[in-house]
Amino acid sequence: MTALTVLHHPARSQPLLISASTDDTTIRAWDYQTGEEILRLITAAPVTSLAVLPPDTHSQDSQPTIVFGSPRGLAASTVHL
Repeated sequence: MTALTVLHHPARSQPLLISASTDDTTIRAWDYQTGEEILRLITAAPVTSLAVLPPDTHSQDSQPTIVFGSPRGLAASTVHL
């Protein structure tokens, strides 16, 4: 694991744990209480940095966004659960 953060999603009562790994180029969302993997993003490069942007509180349809970086550049993905 190379990066770890927390995602507060409006559709869930508990936050999700977000992890990234350079070994298999994945970003995963976990329910930290059950250990269940909720979401897996497969990237084209090893992920070396990770952040979560919270949803816009002024919009009802806004979702959190995972922002991640690698030696090849930056990317972002909105999380719809």
